[in-house]
Amino acid sequence: MKIVRLLNGSIGFPSFFGYWPDDGFNALAETLLGKNLIQLFRSCNHKFSMKTVLMLAEQMINRLEFLHSKDVIHRDIKPENFLIGKGKNQNVVYLADFGLSKFYRDPISHIHIPFREGRPLVGTARY
Repeated sequence: MKIVRLLNGSIGFPSFFGYWPDDGFNALAETLLGKNLIQLFRSCNHKFSMKTVLMLAEQMINRLEFLHSKDVIHRDIKPENFLIGKGKNQNVVYLADFGLSKFYRDPISHIHIPFREGRPLVGTARY
């Protein structure tokens, strides 16, 4: 939740509206987004033009650079977590799903957390 609040209002990240427990579940309200990159790729007959690839890549790299500038690592990068905006934001690529994200540097000192051996894989193995 801390990471979602940190990114709130930033370009290319869903806006956070609220969070509450309900009937034993936790609910989160954020920006309604369009198709993810897998869905978009399928709707384009599994072909993107070079221009589309370059425009997507530029925004995806920008999202990751911004996230890293906030001392956060996503840990679950995959096409399903990049979504296209709706309406006036239909040309904006959003990065979503911060459930596995964590701070990789101390936010105050910016010192990298120590590397630890023997840790299990985090995220989606195919990516």
